Amino acid sequence: MNGLCSRVNAMQYKLLLVAWALFAVPACGAAEVFTTTGPDGERVFTDRPPADAQKIQLKVPAASAKTTQQNAQPAFAELSACEQAKFILRKYENASSLAEKTEDGGTRILSAQEALEKIEQARADEKRLCEEDENE
Repeated sequence: MNGLCSRVNAMQYKLLLVAWALFAVPACGAAEVFTTTGPDGERVFTDRPPADAQKIQLKVPAASAKTTQQNAQPAFAELSACEQAKFILRKYENASSLAEKTEDGGTRILSAQEALEKIEQARADEKRLCEEDENE
């Protein structure tokens, strides 16, 4: 059962990465997405090229590109520090699992305890950064 749960979490994580890659497609209709094989032998998609990644091109139909342009939200970098912290915290809290990059460019799924610690740190960051924004 544990093996099945870890496969489901890994699959959900990969689907989240693919969905994120599709969501992050710029208005021009294409984005750089790289694929590589993860430590467990499954395919991983990323916007940052690991050493062994293959570049793939995602294309958005013209109608989707127009819709994306019309519904465009500010880029993450354009958000205030408080808004960025809130965004990150929501993503962490809604994720079925959290992962981090390893020094060798791979990905490691965090344990439940590590994920809780990461979420608590994100909460503290949000509180601190939003208080700083209010005081400015």
